[in-house]
Amino acid sequence: MSILVSGSLALDHIMVFPDRFENHILPDKLHMLNVSFNIESLDTQFGGVAGNIAFLLRCLGADPLILATVGNDFGSYAEWLDRHGIRRDAIRILPDVRTSQAFVTTDLDDNQIWAFYEGAMARAHEASIAELEPEASLAIVSADGKQAMLDHARELKRRGISTYVDPSHGLPMLDGPELLEMLEGCTAYVVNDYEWSLTVEKTGLSEEQLGERCETVVITKGEHGSEIREGARSMHIPAVSAAQIVDPTGCGDAYRAGLLFGRSEGHGWDVAGRMGSLFGALPLRERVRRAVLMAAAAASRNRKRDVLAFTGAGLLPVPWMVCHNFHGFPLPAEAVAALSGLAILGGAFLLSWATELAERDIPQALAILVLALVSVLPEYAIDLHFAWTAGKDPSYAPYAIANMTGANRLLIGLGW
Repeated sequence: MSILVSGSLALDHIMVFPDRFENHILPDKLHMLNVSFNIESLDTQFGGVAGNIAFLLRCLGADPLILATVGNDFGSYAEWLDRHGIRRDAIRILPDVRTSQAFVTTDLDDNQIWAFYEGAMARAHEASIAELEPEASLAIVSADGKQAMLDHARELKRRGISTYVDPSHGLPMLDGPELLEMLEGCTAYVVNDYEWSLTVEKTGLSEEQLGERCETVVITKGEHGSEIREGARSMHIPAVSAAQIVDPTGCGDAYRAGLLFGRSEGHGWDVAGRMGSLFGALPLRERVRRAVLMAAAAASRNRKRDVLAFTGAGLLPVPWMVCHNFHGFPLPAEAVAALSGLAILGGAFLLSWATELAERDIPQALAILVLALVSVLPEYAIDLHFAWTAGKDPSYAPYAIANMTGANRLLIGLGW
């Protein structure tokens, strides 16, 4: 199952200020602020909240599905997504605007000053969940256009999909009633400590009252770790100390990717929170390396289970093959029919798994087409036998016609 990631796609222009903002801003002069920060590094990356989260989820072996709008300059970003195996069939291109762009300067205390060009994100609500098949196991509604955040959270909860609400940079756009609507009935509300305080202020409710509106509240606190509140239960997730502070940009998105992956794998909040904490503390390259290693470890743990399932499906046809080829085991017709059914079931499992594997290398439509043809080939083989025999014995003609009708119905049914 996919993890739906609703949020912004943007070009991130990341600047790191090798000092602290507080050393250069005079509190009593905020009303006439005019400062310039000399930076030592500038990096442009394919980002946006949805892009960041989806990339790390994909590195972990998950199947993220991005729901977003982009502009007429999306070409290079699209190639980057394809290169990393990230689906973009739910991304809508708007030809008359540019893709969103973010400009961020970060200091050594992880304080950030942002400037953001909305571009295509302002019309993110035009990428509608209503047009998608409900295939996601869980979803996150992250920073996006205001109407998109409200619409997507509402539709996901209506469909009964486990919904994580993460307004982050989009929080200032929402008023109290809108925030409460997004919170109501969601699986988790994920914010940092400043955003949590802002939520309390905007809604006018206490922390306890807000906690009653959703199943879980996740509050990240930077170097002090994070707090996960599930009903009356509260757990502290310690921070993972970084060996060197290089660039904290994207740490929050990395935390969310680890958290989502942990929950999608069936882990409890404590384990999922620690996975988020680990990823949030790592530089980008190290996050990718660890993600690949964790995905490999998860695959190794599941290998034994997969081998057993595959072997079991492969053995299901064996009893029928024995009875069919060795006449020394006479069985009642009912038993033979039951063994034939098991053989067909085993073959169906093997065909389905082979099709899913083939979809990694060929288009899904082609894989399903091959599956449909392989499924009906036995029907046509039998019909060929009936037709050949009917040429010698006309009493077989009705069998050929009936069998062909059934084969066509099967083919049409699979096509639909």
